[in-house]
Amino acid sequence: MKTGSILLILFFLDLVQLSAMDKYSAYIMLYSQETTIELKDNRLISKTDYKINFKFNDEKSLKLYRSYPISYSHFDKLENLEVYTKNPTSNGKFKKIEIKDFKKSNASRGSIFYSDQVEIDIDFLGLVVGSEAYISYTMTTEELHF
Repeated sequence: MKTGSILLILFFLDLVQLSAMDKYSAYIMLYSQETTIELKDNRLISKTDYKINFKFNDEKSLKLYRSYPISYSHFDKLENLEVYTKNPTSNGKFKKIEIKDFKKSNASRGSIFYSDQVEIDIDFLGLVVGSEAYISYTMTTEELHF
């Protein structure tokens, strides 16, 4: 089999896989995590940029996945949090709703053990079938422990 035939088969399989994704209730279209470690004032600092995109295809997904938690500890600093939804309208375009109000809580959830974990709960606003949700943020750790 020639290389061109193999590439064509792989391309066809990717198309089949993409068309099958539209049938799922909800799925993550993009999950990107990029970490950089830099030396600043004789200390190692880690910065991780996250980008997450969701797609909601039916009523069930709107109920099950309408929120998303971000957990971190006191060693981390949450920066540049940007969240919005893009919701389809009757004219075929999308309406963008920026989300600025987040619920912050202790992530121990009633445990008897001490936990410094903090959780930000993001509620996606205005979701309808066909909506997309976008989250991007940076997690900075100024006290790395290896």
